[in-house]
Amino acid sequence: NINRKVRAVNIAHAIFGFWFTYVVGVWICWGLYGSRFGRATGALQGNNWMAAIGVGISYLLVAWLLVRHVALPILKQKGIDDGDFTPKGNRIGRIAGLFVASGAVTLSYALKYCPSGHGQVMPLVFCGVPLVSILYALITKPPTRESWPVKYKALFAIGFVLLLVFGWHMIGLKEIAATGHHGSAEPNQAWKIATAWTVLSWGLYVALIHSGSVAMKGQNKLCKSLRALTHVGEGYFLVAVVALGIYVLFLSGAPVSEQFSVDGCVKALIAGLFGVGGNLCIILAINRLGPTGPLTVPPLVFSGTPAVNTLVFLMPIFSANNWSAPEGFPLGQLITTILIGACGVVLVTRFKPNPPA
Repeated sequence: NINRKVRAVNIAHAIFGFWFTYVVGVWICWGLYGSRFGRATGALQGNNWMAAIGVGISYLLVAWLLVRHVALPILKQKGIDDGDFTPKGNRIGRIAGLFVASGAVTLSYALKYCPSGHGQVMPLVFCGVPLVSILYALITKPPTRESWPVKYKALFAIGFVLLLVFGWHMIGLKEIAATGHHGSAEPNQAWKIATAWTVLSWGLYVALIHSGSVAMKGQNKLCKSLRALTHVGEGYFLVAVVALGIYVLFLSGAPVSEQFSVDGCVKALIAGLFGVGGNLCIILAINRLGPTGPLTVPPLVFSGTPAVNTLVFLMPIFSANNWSAPEGFPLGQLITTILIGACGVVLVTRFKPNPPA
């Protein structure tokens, strides 16, 4: 029995000590987030702002209350956590939290008004975010000529352009099914601007939250990641709960009582839990990988995530059509677009510059 327990502990250490485990965790959590949020919005009579408030409450309860006041004290008591918050880590973490929370709010708008719902918005977001993150990393820490040969730089540039082409095709995809999504048929093109801000804010968030967690005191990477995550909870509380709550109650003009439902609130809280899980996993993945994390993890995370999202999006559509492509469904265009994005991710990840010493 003792040997079995030792083997189980060793296996657990091998799995959860490997950075790629957390990349897969982001794929699952954030790949399901868009569909969960869409269902919450539908259950709340289309009120995407109320759904976003529910997501913000999840972040407040888990990322701030549970982590800061329960998990971290327990880890400190058991001697696992040897660190603490730092002024620099707090400052960067709070800025990152405000960025990611504001991006989540604009994402909720895009998910409602995009004709194809999460099936189009989420792949577009997950294509653009690593581009912003990579550019930020290259600008703030420019690689030396020795660490980035001209040949690698050219292949990296080709991959970067392919990701831009992928994003352009995703914008151009028209509504691919009348059912199976929670988007809006209203002709509102502002969802593209909202999506653009989500891409920019989340791209900056990935780099900033890593810097914030690294700036925290201590050696344990899990505990440093948890401390950074608490500031994400603060950001969601300020933006998605306080600011949106004031708007919904006093400025929107829509009666909240007519759109409120317990089922919708529960679904919004569940969507928020998926979001929190993805946030923690991406922080852990970058921290465990070390100096190459900011350039390696984002392309991997934001390539597998839209694959999961697309699968979730297509399953009800094909199921309703006896598991075949509906009439007029641009399956070839969709497959071509995904292959372009996949090639771009491979080139960007494979030929990125080596980190500075």
